[in-house]
Amino acid sequence: SRADYAYRLCTSRGARPAEVAAIRRLLEEKRMRLRSGELKAGEIAFSTFTKPADLPADATPADLAAWAIVARVLLNLDETLTKS
Repeated sequence: SRADYAYRLCTSRGARPAEVAAIRRLLEEKRMRLRSGELKAGEIAFSTFTKPADLPADATPADLAAWAIVARVLLNLDETLTKS
């Protein structure tokens, strides 16, 4: 439901099943890269405006970083940039 909600916010329409599947694959791929240390969660998830202490109790830096990457991808879709 989170993937569909994010897609709806970016494109003003619900995600198709194939699009949700693509988002889930991207999210899992990034989670694996974060777990392996290939990507650094702190560098992706936090800035001068966001700090680890600001995270909800049930969230992890890796989860925040993975969703930040997904959000960046969604915000760069042609459909997002050229809503009609």
